[in-house]
Parts: sequence; structure tokens; C-alpha cells
Amino acid sequence: MVDKKEKGKKQSKQRITVCVATNADGTDRLPLHFIGKSKVPIPLRNRDVLAEIGATYTNTAKAWMNTLSNVVIHKLPPNTTAALQPMDQGIIKSLKDEYHEKKEDAELDMFYSGVAYKPVDIFSAMKWLSEGWGDISTKTIRNCWCHTGIVSKMDMGYLLN
Repeated sequence: MVDKKEKGKKQSKQRITVCVATNADGTDRLPLHFIGKSKVPIPLRNRDVLAEIGATYTNTAKAWMNTLSNVVIHKLPPNTTAALQPMDQGIIKSLKDEYHEKKEDAELDMFYSGVAYKPVDIFSAMKWLSEGWGDISTKTIRNCWCHTGIVSKMDMGYLLN
């Protein structure tokens, strides 16, 4: 998660990619999967990320998803990609909002307890994102899927019964 540059602060070069997946009714969310540049970033050393925050971590040179295995590709009509991706219809925005809320809470805790500001490390970001993923309501997920037109409200009612 990249934050906007603030005056007087050096911009962090740490980057992670977050993979988010869920079924249409929001009842089966996969644990978040993070992709970073480092094989084992310092904040993740001697930690069992899956056990601690229920997420997984892998690395690539640029923190990109660049390998396809066990994937089926479906071609979408031109200029419809954004409209047909449920995650782009509000799920990712909700996740970012949850992340920023948790980050701000941590910063306020540091401020009020007199602790000097310290930049967010990868483990904290992953933890806040994982917590935020669990805080997104199933209603939000369902609405985003319905908004794409892939699943209608009628289909959603059928799925829920």
C-alpha cells in the first residue's frame, strides 16, 4: 500500500502486491496473499505469517504477479475490464479504507503514548490489511459482484438459499 508523499518525510520504496479473492456471496474469502521483492523481509524473519495473520507471502524481483499456474484465462470484450471486475467495483477501495483506518489508529496510539513516529513496516501493513479483509462486510462483497452484472440480485438470492 503506497501512501501519498508528505512534506518533510522520505517516501518509502517498499512495495507489496496484495492478492484478494472471494466468492460472489462473500462467504468464502481466501486468505490474502502478499508478493514482495525480498525473499524474507526483515520484519517477517522468525515469524510464521500464516499462523500470525492468516496470510501468505512470496517474492519476485519487482513484487509483481508474473507467473500463471492452474489458471484459466477468459477474454473479456474490449473496454469492459473495469466494469467486469468485482474487486474493482468497491472491494479493493473498502480494503484500502480499512487499512488506512488501522494505520491512523496506530499513529494516534503512538502520538498519545509519546512514542516517536516510526514508518510502517511490511508486517504491520500485512497485519492491518488482513484484519481489514475480515472487516469488510459480506453485503459489500455481494453488492460489488451484483454491480458488475456477472451475478444479478436474483442470482444472489438463489446463492444465499
